[in-house]
Amino acid sequence: MTDAQLHEALGAAQSDEAGIMAAMELLETQAQLRDIEKMEFAAWVMDLETNGSPEALLAVQNATRAQQGLEPVDYLIPATPAVDDVVASLNALYAKPVAEAEVESEPQLEVEPEPEPEPLVEYSELPAFDENLRAQLQSQDFESLLAGAAEVAQVETAPTALEVESFLDSEASDESVDLDQVAQPIELAEPVSLHSQPRASRRSLPISQFWAWLGLGGSILPLGLAVAISQFDISFLQGAFAIAAGSTASALAIAIAALSGKRSGLATAFLSRAPFGVFGNIAPAAFLLLTRVFWSVAIVWFVLQVSTRVVSTDQKAIEPIAFIAPIAISILAATLAFLGGKVLFKIQQISGLIGLIAGATIVGFTASGIAWNDLLLEVSGSWVSTFAAMGVVFSVFGVAWSGSGADFARKLSSSSLGFKVVGWALLSLAIVPAAIGIYGFALIRGMRGFGPTFDEQFAANFVSALATNSNVFVAIFLLASAVISSVVMLAMSNYSLNLVLHSLSIKMKPLLGQIVIAVLVVGGAVSIGIFIEAESALKILIDYALALAIPVSAWIGIYTSDVLIRRIAYHEISLTRGYGFYKAVNLSTLLGWALAVAVGWGLISSSQPGLTWLGYLTAQLPSAGFWSATNFGIIIALALGLLLPVALGIPRIKRQEAEVLAIEARRDELKNMFEAMD
Repeated sequence: MTDAQLHEALGAAQSDEAGIMAAMELLETQAQLRDIEKMEFAAWVMDLETNGSPEALLAVQNATRAQQGLEPVDYLIPATPAVDDVVASLNALYAKPVAEAEVESEPQLEVEPEPEPEPLVEYSELPAFDENLRAQLQSQDFESLLAGAAEVAQVETAPTALEVESFLDSEASDESVDLDQVAQPIELAEPVSLHSQPRASRRSLPISQFWAWLGLGGSILPLGLAVAISQFDISFLQGAFAIAAGSTASALAIAIAALSGKRSGLATAFLSRAPFGVFGNIAPAAFLLLTRVFWSVAIVWFVLQVSTRVVSTDQKAIEPIAFIAPIAISILAATLAFLGGKVLFKIQQISGLIGLIAGATIVGFTASGIAWNDLLLEVSGSWVSTFAAMGVVFSVFGVAWSGSGADFARKLSSSSLGFKVVGWALLSLAIVPAAIGIYGFALIRGMRGFGPTFDEQFAANFVSALATNSNVFVAIFLLASAVISSVVMLAMSNYSLNLVLHSLSIKMKPLLGQIVIAVLVVGGAVSIGIFIEAESALKILIDYALALAIPVSAWIGIYTSDVLIRRIAYHEISLTRGYGFYKAVNLSTLLGWALAVAVGWGLISSSQPGLTWLGYLTAQLPSAGFWSATNFGIIIALALGLLLPVALGIPRIKRQEAEVLAIEARRDELKNMFEAMD
């Protein structure tokens, strides 16, 4: 088959659901046939060259001209000296050196040159053979000739898309990212696509994970975590433990998800199809979507509350001017999410640095007013409440952002070391937020320099409380930092939200998608602000956050175990087709996830309208109050999710990896043509 016929056949095969296997077999067959033709032609040429007669050499020359699309001639065209030099250099690369004394010149026929000779390169594409090799080939039969065809025709191909993690961890280095210097077109906005990022654009270093998440870890979020756990009857040291443990668990979940993005260059919700199946992933992805929308609404609602306290003294009524801030922030966040790429990354860096400076400023103005001795000597409270506080931290931090782990790691170089990716992510997601959160908790529990009511003010709205009790410069700086942090967090949330929509086949153009998301989020936040009082709204948000945390925690467990068990990259084509290696529905994983969700919901409780059905298992267990108070169902759901792939998924994962390895091996020789088919 010609190249045009082969491409036409590949296109026809790809349009069928079972076409991928047929296309691969067609490629293999054509490769073997072409190798056979090359070997037969090489043997024929060697026979005629050995003969050395003018007729034999003329036949070789005409065969070469036919390959080039030229008319045959009835006389030998002498080679030009320049061409002789090229042929000699090529022969020197492949053939054994032969002494000049042993080389006999081939007889040439004297002919008159053509008036306008066409440039012709003598047949030199095939390497010259020494006498031993020539004798071996002439003595070989057809089957042995075919067996050696692959070795003779083998060429160096581009690196395979398959990446073995153990090899990367032992051989790769960060310097390899400089090898690919392919220029990329400059685009105003990053296109939203579920396809893997091109290798040429995946040149980020592991340290980029520190900057990508510093906008979150160094934001006002850790102070919000301190406010959330201040509602529990625990000591300062117990609160510090809850913040540190919850932040570390959250950071690990996000960092491991980032590792999967490094391996594949794909989004988190899309990679979730590997453990659940292409269509089975719809159920957990829907909860990821709800969780992302929920936290985007919560961020805008928080901005509305801060704005209300700044422009009005009546906290039960919202002045119209207070809506300006959340609307403006939503517009800025939608713009950043639409641009994505380097623009969003730079803003994340700037926001993180400003957040760290703001944190240092808070410490500088408040450290002397905290009664540290009193905090350290506080009597320990209930450890049940401590674990409950840890669950809240994980729900607010880990559950909210683990579904975005791979989204901000898709530009990492595939040769980056895994432990460096995880290490830098942990620094910005565990150490930084834990330090800020613990200090914020110390402000609530031990601040004496700002008066006896500061703790209540801080718990009600920590940004306005810090701004009110500091000087004007500090107040302006803190408010600016809070605004920037809110914009960046909302932009990151909306950016991931659009990717989740695409994974559910709800595809919109980036600009339209961000407009729809912004309208939905602002509408939800404004509705909560108008119809629900601030204190009640905060309790409602916490209870609904815990309810959403159960299905997402079960998903985190399954996804994390799946990523840690796998040792090679994902097969991207199979993630888009139900008949691929990952199947349409992985029934065991999907049922296991549903079981973990059912158990988790049965072990938490809530008095909020619409959530009173939660906790249906606690009445059947001893110490029902313990389960209701600790929200231990979140940890149980996470644990069940972690164990499920270990118990049932290892054979499936190993089988999938073996299939991926096999298909990669089969298409290696014709990789360029196979990529064109993909």
